[in-house]
Amino acid sequence: MAQPARELLRFPAAGDTWTRAADRLRVENSPRTLALYTAVWRRYRQFLNGRPPDEDTANDLLTRRSFELKPKSMGVERAALVYLLNRVLRLNADLIRAKQDDLLPANVPTDEEQARLLAACASWSEYALFALLLGAGLRIGEALQIRKRDVAAEGWVRVIRKGGHERMVPLKDSVLAAISHLHRRPGDTLFQGGYNTVRRRLFDPVVERAGLSWRGFTPHKMRHAFGTGAYRHTRDIMVVKEALGHQNVGTTQIYIHLAPDELRDRLPDRLAELRR
Repeated sequence: MAQPARELLRFPAAGDTWTRAADRLRVENSPRTLALYTAVWRRYRQFLNGRPPDEDTANDLLTRRSFELKPKSMGVERAALVYLLNRVLRLNADLIRAKQDDLLPANVPTDEEQARLLAACASWSEYALFALLLGAGLRIGEALQIRKRDVAAEGWVRVIRKGGHERMVPLKDSVLAAISHLHRRPGDTLFQGGYNTVRRRLFDPVVERAGLSWRGFTPHKMRHAFGTGAYRHTRDIMVVKEALGHQNVGTTQIYIHLAPDELRDRLPDRLAELRR
C-alpha cells in the first residue's frame, strides 16, 4: 500500500504567527539573524505538528537539542524561541539555558527563602498570589485569569493554560484559606490587572521586603520551587507532572532541582551492595 505523501510545511505562511515573527524580525535585525532564526522556527513548527507554540513545547525542543548542539548554537536556538514567544506572542515564557550541564535555571528560592517571602507579604492579595505560585505551582498568567467562580470549596480551581486549554488544579487547604479573603472584594477575578501591574504592585514589593532582590527572583521561579518541593515530598515525577500540567515528563524534569548533597544521599551505594 502506497504511503501518503508527507505534507510540506511552507514557512512562513501568509498572515500567520510565523509571518508576523519574520516580518518583525526583518525590520529589527540583520538578514543573517533572520536566516538563523527562521531556520529555528521552521524546526520548531515541525516539532509542534499542529500544536500552538508555548513554553512547554519550546523547552521540550531545547532539551532534545541540547544533546546535539554546542553551547553557541544552543544560544541561537534559545534566542530565536525567546524572540518568537516573548517578543511576538507576549507569552513571558521562561526557557531553559543549555548545554546539558546548564539546564537547571538559577535563582530558584530555597525553603528558607520561600518562608521569608510568605512572611514578607503585607496584604491578602500579596499572600494569595504567593500562595498560588508556591503552594499550587501555577504560572502567574494562570493565577491572574482565575475567576472567583472557578474556585471550588472541595479544593480545586479551574485554570486556563497557555493555548486556551482548561485544567483542574488541586488546592491544599492552606492555599484555599489564603485566597478566600479575596472573594469578598469586588470584581469577577481574584486579582486586578495584567502581568506588569501585578508584578509591580504585588510580587516585586514582597521580594524587596524579604531582602531577596539581589537573587533576581521571577514569578516563574516560584513554580520551579513548587516542583522541587512536590518531588521531595512525593518522590514521584508523574505526580509532579500532573500537578504542573505538563504534557511531557521531560519538561517536568527541568522543574526539579536537587542539591548535590541531597542527590548524593539518595543514590544507592552500588559498590557496597555488590561486594556483600
